[in-house]
Amino acid sequence: MEYSAGLHTSRENRRSIFYGWKNLTSSATGTYGVVYKGIQKNTGKFVAMKKIRVESELEGIPATAIREISLLKELVHPNIVALEEIALETDRIYLIFEFLAMDLKKFLEMIPADQLLDKIQVRPVHICSKS
Repeated sequence: MEYSAGLHTSRENRRSIFYGWKNLTSSATGTYGVVYKGIQKNTGKFVAMKKIRVESELEGIPATAIREISLLKELVHPNIVALEEIALETDRIYLIFEFLAMDLKKFLEMIPADQLLDKIQVRPVHICSKS
């Protein structure tokens, strides 16, 4: 996983976060931020770019963002979206993910209510904390 270096404070530097990425469209707005479909300029690879607003310097990074980043750094699995990069600014955080055509909610909504998932489709992920 790659991390962008430092906090950017000026408007000119703020644009530099997207030097390697191109924002294509806003794909979803959630409780904690806006998700954009983007493209990595040098490879042409599609990505999801989640923008999380930092309300004030005194409050710091939202606890929800810290939890999401911590979990995604530890949960590396083919069935879990990959967090590829984190970019920090003074008033926002960008989480760069691999792009998926749909989220789990949309996938589950596509399955008829009377149809069960095959056992091969459902594999529980066990999270064990270290003592």
